[in-house]
Amino acid sequence: MPTPILRSRRAQELQVRGPFVGVNTQNESRLLASNEAEDALNLVLDDATLKVRNGYDAGAIAPNGLAVEGQHDYRQNDGTRHHLVKAGDQLYRLAGTTYTAIGGSVLTSGTIAQFVTVSNRAYIAHGGSPKVTDGTSLFDWEITKPSAAPAIGSGIGVLLSGSYDYKVTFYSSTWGQESPSSAKTVYKTVDRGSIALSNLPTTTDARVDKLRIYRRKISALEADWFFVDEIDDTVTTWHDNTLDNDVSTTRVAPLTFDQSFPSVKYLAENGGTMFGAGVASEPNRLYYTGVNNTTFENFLLVDDDGEEITGLVSFQTNLVIFTRRSIWVLSGNSPSTFFLRKVVPDRGCCAPHSIVPVDAQIYFLSETGFFAYDLSNVVEISRRIQPTLLLRAFSRDSMIVGVHDRPNNSVWWSYSGSGSSTNDKMLVYYYRNSRVTKGDSWVPWEFSNLCHMGQVTNPDTNLREIRLGFTDGRVSTYSGTSDNGSDIPWRWTTGKQDLATPQVRKFFGRLVIELVRQTGGTMDAEVSVDSDADFSFVGRQHRQTDEFFRTRIRRRARQLRVRLSGDTSSGGELIGWTLEAEASARS
Repeated sequence: MPTPILRSRRAQELQVRGPFVGVNTQNESRLLASNEAEDALNLVLDDATLKVRNGYDAGAIAPNGLAVEGQHDYRQNDGTRHHLVKAGDQLYRLAGTTYTAIGGSVLTSGTIAQFVTVSNRAYIAHGGSPKVTDGTSLFDWEITKPSAAPAIGSGIGVLLSGSYDYKVTFYSSTWGQESPSSAKTVYKTVDRGSIALSNLPTTTDARVDKLRIYRRKISALEADWFFVDEIDDTVTTWHDNTLDNDVSTTRVAPLTFDQSFPSVKYLAENGGTMFGAGVASEPNRLYYTGVNNTTFENFLLVDDDGEEITGLVSFQTNLVIFTRRSIWVLSGNSPSTFFLRKVVPDRGCCAPHSIVPVDAQIYFLSETGFFAYDLSNVVEISRRIQPTLLLRAFSRDSMIVGVHDRPNNSVWWSYSGSGSSTNDKMLVYYYRNSRVTKGDSWVPWEFSNLCHMGQVTNPDTNLREIRLGFTDGRVSTYSGTSDNGSDIPWRWTTGKQDLATPQVRKFFGRLVIELVRQTGGTMDAEVSVDSDADFSFVGRQHRQTDEFFRTRIRRRARQLRVRLSGDTSSGGELIGWTLEAEASARS
C-alpha cells in the first residue's frame, strides 16, 4: 500500500500507481488500500494500469433473432473449422457474417447448450434429445433401429440346410455408426436350399447407406445372430447363399432395444469416453459411453444421497464431477478402470456453465461464492466482492456463463443482476494480477443484453477470439474500442483517503492524474468528502492527449474519495495519480 510522502511539516501527498488490486465491496470504504476501489466499471487491470476494456463489433444476427445459448469451435480432422451457434431452438454454422441453418428447430430454447467434439463430430447436449452434427446436417445421436423385421421366404440357391432366423441393422459407412438390431424374423427351415429376405427396412436418416444382416442357426442351438452380409440400403430383396462355415463367429448383432436416450444437459469427453449428466428425473446419474463410442452404455450413481450433478469437466486426465454441494473425481475410461471418489465433501457448484478450467485451476461458482480448485485444494477467491455477488438473480444461476480471456489473464462471468431477466452484469477475475498484488483482483464490466460467451478460432489468423452472444441473436467479436459504435463508460472510485492521519482535518489542494496519451475521449474527476454520499465535479479533460491532467480540489475534510470516469470510443489508460493535501490549522 502506498504511503503518504511528507514534503514538509504540514504538507502531504499520496502517490498511487499500479498494480491496482481492483474492487473491494466487502470492507468499509476507509479501510481500503489506495490501490483498491469501492466501485469500478469496464477496466482491465493486468498491465499494472487501469485500461478501458475492448468493445465489440457489429457482428451478425441469427436469422431467427433468438437468444444465443451456445457456441462451439468445431474442428474436423482435415483441419476445417466451423463456428457453431445455438440461437434459441436452432443450430447454425456462422462464417464471417453468414449464418447457415443446420437441421430444423429441434433444440431446447432457454437452455445453454454444451458441445463436445468426438470422432470428428460435434455432439450437443441441450436438455432435450441429444443431437450430433457434421457441420452440415443435424441428427439424433443414435441411428434409430429398423421398425420391423424383414419378411422371410425361399431364395435362390442350394447352400443352406437347417432352421434360421435373421436380424438387420442400419449402418453408416461414413460415420462408422450402426443402429440397434431389428426384431428377429420368423424362422425358416430349408434342406439344401436358400432363404430370401424381402421388404427390407428403409430409413430417412441421411447418414445410413448400408444394411447389415445377421443370421442365427436355430437348429444348431446358436444363441446369437452373427454377421452375414452388408448391402446397399437401396436393396429391397436379399438372397442368403452363405455357407455356415463362412459366417463370422465374432461379429455379433447389436442388441435389440427401443432407444430412450437420456436428455442430458452436461457433456464431457475424457480418455476417449463421453460422459453425460443433468437428466431432471435422474439427477445423480453419470452416463458413459464405450471408449471411442457414442452410445451411453450404462451409468454410475455419483451421490448416494441423490444430490444432483451440476457440471462436468475433463481436467488433467480426470473427469471432475460437480454436484451442488460436493466435488467428485473419476479416473479411468472404462468400467473396469473407473475409480470414483468424493474429494470435496462440503463445496459444490450451483451454476453449471460457470465452470472454467484454466491451466492448473478450475474456477466455478458455488452457493457461497467463486472458488478455485486444483484437484487438491479449494480456495475462495470472491471474498472482496461478496456483497456484489449477493445482488444477483439467484433463480438464473443456470444461465451464468464463464469464459477464459487468456490475453488479459482473466476469467469473465456473465450473470443477471437482482430482478433482471437477462445477463446484464459481468464480473472479471484477474488471476495473474491477483498473484502480483496478493489480493483477489476483480472488476465489474457491463455488456447490455449479453447471454453467452465462447472462444472461437479466427480462420484468417488462427488465433482464439472471444465471441459475445446477445439476446437478439447477434454474435460479435470482442475487439476494438467501442461497443458497436457506442462509447464505453468506465469509472474508478477510490476508498476514503486520509493520508494516514484520519483524525486530522486537511486541506486537499490538487489532484494530478498520469495517463497514457490517447487520440480522444473525456475524463471527469469528482470528489466526495468525509461521510458525504454525493460527489462534486472538480475537473474535466476533454481529450486525453496529455500525459498529465491537473485539477484543483480545494476541499477541507479528514477523508476524501476520488472518482475518475469517462465515456470513450478511442480507448483510455490511467497510470496513477497524486493527491496533494496540507494539514489544516484546525483539526
